[in-house]
Amino acid sequence: MDVIAGLPGETEQDMIDTMGKIASLEPDNLTVHTLALKKGSRLKASLSEHSLPNEESTGAMVGIAASYARQLGMEPYYLYRQKYMTGNLENVGYSLPGKECLYNMQIMEERQTVIGIGPAAGTKAVNCETFDLKKCYNAKDVLAYISNLPVYLRERQLLLDNLFVAGKEEIITC
Repeated sequence: MDVIAGLPGETEQDMIDTMGKIASLEPDNLTVHTLALKKGSRLKASLSEHSLPNEESTGAMVGIAASYARQLGMEPYYLYRQKYMTGNLENVGYSLPGKECLYNMQIMEERQTVIGIGPAAGTKAVNCETFDLKKCYNAKDVLAYISNLPVYLRERQLLLDNLFVAGKEEIITC
């Protein structure tokens, strides 16, 4: 389960209400994200139309979520930061003991192959023996993506072909 602190118009009371609802669902995992305004995002472009919580309020929201996670018996098991996060805060993954999400840990360590499909998608192919990472990205512009689709498909296929064991029809898993 995921929650984002610092959304437009969000208050600390909103986070308390949200966390109360999340607590009633008794999740095994919770990731608390801090809003990161990406350079080219529509939200960033329309900031004059939206009221974002200040750094202090966003920090308090993160603290509220962390407090609820502890009350649910969860412990932090991964942390990461992104560019453009409010207050230079972080994203933290919490879980019940023994319920940590392997996928989340693999993604944070860039040890998980991800197949991206469509405009602006990225594919990351991980060699599980050396943990070398190779990436390819599709065009963000839909028309550019469509007109060059064979190129993007071929590039992605070359990356993915390296994940197969020579002579076998099985995927190498990390």
